[in-house]
Amino acid sequence: MKGLAVPSRSPLVGREREVATLGRLLEQARAGRGSVALIEGEPGIGKTRLLGEMVGSAAALGFDVARGAGQELERDRPFGPIAAALGLVPEASDPRRVAIARLLRPGHDVGEAWERGPALRYQVLDSILDLVEDLSAIRPVAMGLDDLQWADASTMLVVRHLGARLRSLPVVVLLASRPVPRAGELATVLDALRDEGLVQLELGPLPGNDVAALAGAMLQEAPGRELLSQLSGAAGNPLLVTELVSAIQEGSGWPGADGAEGVVTRTFADAVLRRLRFLSTEAIHVLRLASVLGSDFSVADLALVMGRPAADLVAPLDEALAANLLVEADDRLGFRHDLVRESIYADLPASVRKELHAHAARVLGAAGRSPLQVAAHVARGAVPGDAEAIGWLHRAARETLELEPAVAADLLEQARALAGPTSASPQLLTELLMAYVWLGRFVEAESLGNQLIATNGVGDDGPVARLFLARALMSQGRGREALTILEPALRDAEIADGARAALFAMGTTLRVVVGDAEGARALGEEGVRLSDQGGDPGDQALNLACLGMAERLAGDPRQAVDLASRAVDVVGQARHVKPRVVNLYNLAARLLLDADRMEEAASVAQTGRQLMEEHGVVLGQAECHSLLAEQLLHTGHWDDAVAEAETTVDLCTTFEAWHAFGMAKSILALVATRRNELQPAEGHVAAARDRLASAPDQHGRPWVHWTTGLSLEATGDIRGALRSLVEAWSDSEGIVSDEATFGPDLVRVAVHLGELHLGEEAAARLEAGAAKAGLPRIDGAAMLCRGLVDDDVDALEASTNAYRSIARPYDLARACELLGVARGRRGSNGDSVAGLRESIEIYDRLGAARDVARVDAFLRALGVPRGRRGPRRRPETGWESLTPTESSVVQLVADGLRNRDIADRLFISRRTVETHLTHVFRKIEVSSRTELVAEASRRRLP
Repeated sequence: MKGLAVPSRSPLVGREREVATLGRLLEQARAGRGSVALIEGEPGIGKTRLLGEMVGSAAALGFDVARGAGQELERDRPFGPIAAALGLVPEASDPRRVAIARLLRPGHDVGEAWERGPALRYQVLDSILDLVEDLSAIRPVAMGLDDLQWADASTMLVVRHLGARLRSLPVVVLLASRPVPRAGELATVLDALRDEGLVQLELGPLPGNDVAALAGAMLQEAPGRELLSQLSGAAGNPLLVTELVSAIQEGSGWPGADGAEGVVTRTFADAVLRRLRFLSTEAIHVLRLASVLGSDFSVADLALVMGRPAADLVAPLDEALAANLLVEADDRLGFRHDLVRESIYADLPASVRKELHAHAARVLGAAGRSPLQVAAHVARGAVPGDAEAIGWLHRAARETLELEPAVAADLLEQARALAGPTSASPQLLTELLMAYVWLGRFVEAESLGNQLIATNGVGDDGPVARLFLARALMSQGRGREALTILEPALRDAEIADGARAALFAMGTTLRVVVGDAEGARALGEEGVRLSDQGGDPGDQALNLACLGMAERLAGDPRQAVDLASRAVDVVGQARHVKPRVVNLYNLAARLLLDADRMEEAASVAQTGRQLMEEHGVVLGQAECHSLLAEQLLHTGHWDDAVAEAETTVDLCTTFEAWHAFGMAKSILALVATRRNELQPAEGHVAAARDRLASAPDQHGRPWVHWTTGLSLEATGDIRGALRSLVEAWSDSEGIVSDEATFGPDLVRVAVHLGELHLGEEAAARLEAGAAKAGLPRIDGAAMLCRGLVDDDVDALEASTNAYRSIARPYDLARACELLGVARGRRGSNGDSVAGLRESIEIYDRLGAARDVARVDAFLRALGVPRGRRGPRRRPETGWESLTPTESSVVQLVADGLRNRDIADRLFISRRTVETHLTHVFRKIEVSSRTELVAEASRRRLP
């Protein structure tokens, strides 16, 4: 923890408005509503002092308080400030904190990182969020994070996620930061927090009356006119004011006077350097060496760097403490303020600073300090070609690779620069390639991967380098190029079993992506054979699932779903499922959905979700939520489908991983269109299409085109709708399960516009696919299309009967409607009315207001009443507006359960619970969990 920036005798002056604002946030947190506040301003303006004052007030109010700070020389330490604030150390008495501390110091083989990915980062994130939620269940929590401009990206990630869930937790997060430097991560997080209601306080200079009050409080008498005139040179900066007044109090004279009356120190650095003149030479030397070690330091490290016993440093350190230049910071010493350290450090010549950092790196490394600590000095003191420095940077990068790939990439880039463009080791470059891919820096990954392969510099890491270069190319929508990169590794029989299994799974996937069904099947079968030989159930299951996707592309969904079932059975035999293979659950769920095995699909997806959360596989979680949303959409649980789709969008947005974004937005657009909420539908479609342009690897491309077409149709642009539906149809060619989804709407609109040739082609293709697939939904879709093209009532009736055998109520309602309309055109009003009434009952039950209105209009045209109406549509606000799942969440909140306990009880994810709570807060107009519990108690929900 950092010491306060000003001596205790310096009061907090001129910040009454800010104290009142932050005090209200503390009161809100006590009432159950959390918030985030940002205090910003120039160095010395009082951010740390105000932060400390409010954390102290929170402690007095009974809060559980935590405080940490970023440091310039420790900005590469993943989760550094947040770990310090929460006491995440191995020796903690709380086993939860010990468990997180162990995650922060992984003991596994970094050489296997390619199999795990950066999952560890997200395991730590979720563990920290769970810890904060647990603590807040006991009493309110106040967390202060200072000097956020030096914080690492992982700490920023925690802050971003805390901000998103604070509305339902009694937690207040107080942040302090300089306006500059502001790294990209900090700017991005602050933008996101503004959307969550971030409270921003900008501290400006103190006005003259407050400067006088501050000086008077320190001097214990009213300052004279001459003194106030001199203090005007401080420009209202309270730290400089206190430094100047302290100099007078301590009898060291007026800083900057030097015998020239009226000459006043204009900067804090001048004042600090002036104060140094009154210290002994030895104390000055100690402070200069200490400034190289950072804002705070251990006496042991200082003794090492100085090459002297710690006992010899007692006197000069006492002198620096007495001069109020150093303060005690837990079991370490620290500079009273960053500006004190920066002033002393900047006074050293640049060449001296560089050599001192190089010296610190050597002695700290020899003493066994952590690679990250040593690397902080190496980065500031190394010279090109320094093999020892390159080694330290590489070791530090490996220490952070799975916790913070951005830091690892930066360290590896520094090591590469020191080694020279052609001299860095293949292992170093391969790990940099991995980091680039995990960070989504695909262009840089492509350049580096091509360089590695072109120079034959891949060494033993060749298969991994090819695998990651292929991923980078695939992520840019360049599947064929990715295959070209991968093929030499696929032919190499000397590669280890695990790597070969991963390569063949990737190869099969790429063949599917480029539409090569036979090639995908051949690679998939070979992958299954090789993984069977290897004997690893996870690899076997992954390759079975990938082969299933090849069969899907080949138009054989029955064979595909059989392979999916085998994959799930095989992986169930594994004692441990590697993060690398957990995506097989998403593949299996996809294939089960295609075959309308809805309950199995949901079960497999939920199992996969739990494993992905356990392993921290964020990309897989987003896709998993989108699959659950699709399953709920098809089975008629639209409110829950919306919640899962919104959770997917949140995951994609937060982690900037867009592969499932288009699918989720399409589901939201589809529900909104069917509910006749056309403006929101258009917004979802626009967002999906915009993202499709920048993220071509999304797996929901045909869905984006499909829902675009339906949205255009709803707004009257029928020709535009047909063009989009044709795009969806073209994108799904050969995948008969997708053709069965998009074909009926394509044919319906084509027939309406008189484009019978287009309808005929689509119907014929679907019929051929249905004959091979042998699945009721695909049969139903094919017969529906044939009935529309030929105006064949018997085909439409057969279609309706096929849809009755599966759990897709909207599809059944659509078939009943089209059959009823066709009969009505023939004058068979009795049969027509029966079909139309059945369709309108299903539509009504689903809440498909647009479809209800359309069928209602047709019934009126026939001159018959609609018949029995369904239940009244739920209002948009109030308790009656809650969905069944939202009501269940409210009841469990009222029972005192935490979000993750609610998730376990309802068999959904914690993030989905948070989405439901966001809906609940908006609908019943409460602003905190506490208010929700009080309202629920008053209503006595069943």
